Amino acid sequence: MKKQLILLAMAGALATLAACNVNSNVSGKVEINSEVVWSVEDPSANTQGNAELEELENDLSPIVGLWYERDVLDARELTVNEDGSYVLEYRGGGAEYGDVAVEFEDHPDGSKSRWYVFYGQDGNEWASFAIDEEDGYPTDIYSGQDGEMHFERAMEANVPENPVSADEFVGVWSCGRAYISIEENNGEYPVSIKWGNSAAETTYWNYTCTYDEEFGMLMASDGTRVEVVFEDTESEPKETVVYENGVGKFYLNDGKLTWIDEEEDAGSEMEFTKE
Repeated sequence: MKKQLILLAMAGALATLAACNVNSNVSGKVEINSEVVWSVEDPSANTQGNAELEELENDLSPIVGLWYERDVLDARELTVNEDGSYVLEYRGGGAEYGDVAVEFEDHPDGSKSRWYVFYGQDGNEWASFAIDEEDGYPTDIYSGQDGEMHFERAMEANVPENPVSADEFVGVWSCGRAYISIEENNGEYPVSIKWGNSAAETTYWNYTCTYDEEFGMLMASDGTRVEVVFEDTESEPKETVVYENGVGKFYLNDGKLTWIDEEEDAGSEMEFTKE
C-alpha cells in the first residue's frame, strides 16, 4: 500500500519536478541528472525516487528535541533523539523509554495526516502527536484527537537561565498598577495578584503554587480570576468569577519576576520588581 502511495505521489509530481533540475517526458519517466529514478514502464528504476520519498515521509526532525509538559502540576520532560528513540522523565525520578514511528491517517478527501506515534519498550502505544507539513517546526504539540497532553519545545518554554531558591519569590512585587503578593505556607506558596484596571474596576487572581526545584519556578494551579466593579459610590461592588482551576507559573531572571498566565496570557511582556 505504501509503495502504491509513493508511485501515485511521484506521478502527480512530474510537472513540479521539472522546475528542480528533474526531467520528465510523455513516456512516464522521471530523470535526475540524466538518470531514470522513476518509470511507469520500469518499476525497478524507481529505487532512488522511492527511497527519497520514504526518507521525507519518515522525517523525524519536526519532533526531535527537548519538550516540557504543560498544563499539569507534575510536568514531565520529553526528549526525542534523532535516531527515533525517546526518554520520558518524571519530576519525582524515574523514566520511560521507547521509539517513535511515523504513521499516516487517510481521510475521505484523499488527504493524509502525519502522526508521530510513541511506543514504549513493551511495544504498547504511549501517545501520538499529529504534525502536518504546514505546521513546520512546531513549538507546541498536543496528543491524540482531544489534545489531552500538551508539550512545549524547550526553547519556547520560558525556563529561567539562572534558577533561584523558593525564598527569593516571597514578598510583594509591582509593575505599573499590578501587584503580586507571594507568601510561604507549609511548603506551599499562595499567590495573590491585584490589577487596578481603573478607579471603578479591579481584577484579582489567586493561585496555589509549589516550588519546582529542577527549574527554579513556582508552578501555579487552582487559579481563580475575579472581576470587581464599583458601579457607583453607594452600592456594593459587583463581583464576577471569570474562571477557576487556572494554571500558570512564576520565575525570576535578573531579579525580575515574570508571571506566565496559561489561561489568558494576562502577564505577557510584564516584569515585576520587588517592593
